[in-house]
Amino acid sequence: AGAGLHTRIVGLFSLVAALPAMIVALVATVTLDRGLDPWFTGSIKAIMSNTVEIATAYRDTQCRTLARETNLMAADLDRARGLFDADRDLFRQFMTSRATFLSFPLAMLVEPDGTVAERIEGRPLENVAPPSEEDLREAREKDALCLIPRSGNVFRAVLKLSAHDGRILFVARPVDPRATEFIPAAEAGVA
Repeated sequence: AGAGLHTRIVGLFSLVAALPAMIVALVATVTLDRGLDPWFTGSIKAIMSNTVEIATAYRDTQCRTLARETNLMAADLDRARGLFDADRDLFRQFMTSRATFLSFPLAMLVEPDGTVAERIEGRPLENVAPPSEEDLREAREKDALCLIPRSGNVFRAVLKLSAHDGRILFVARPVDPRATEFIPAAEAGVA
């Protein structure tokens, strides 16, 4: 009987000792959560907003670089128009050397109706959409139009060649996948 009484008294004292600790822990958790959360939430949102801006700037820089290099290749191909008409194999070699030098794994001369007049493929790219009719219509003669993909990491550009009877230069280049995939994820984190 003494052992049972001893067990009950120890259990009662344990409950009396643990109850205030549990109450203090509960109150501290709620207080800290409500008190500190706003401090960190604001900082995290600011960091995520900055991250979105940096990722967007990187994507835009990649697009401007692609457009600038497309303009360079277009100027070279315009100067080589006579070669296009006279010796197609030599023109193809020239176009291949320019595409290789400018790191374009894919470069094409496309007729305004969408048929391919010349195609240079240094290395195969997966899931590269050819230029749409709208892309071909929007192609300008002075500044290359950068086409940012909705999915995937291959940036494309189109530019109308001034010396090729309306033909359009189409180039494609892969970029770091994070340049396109990270922005929507970061924007979702800010919202």
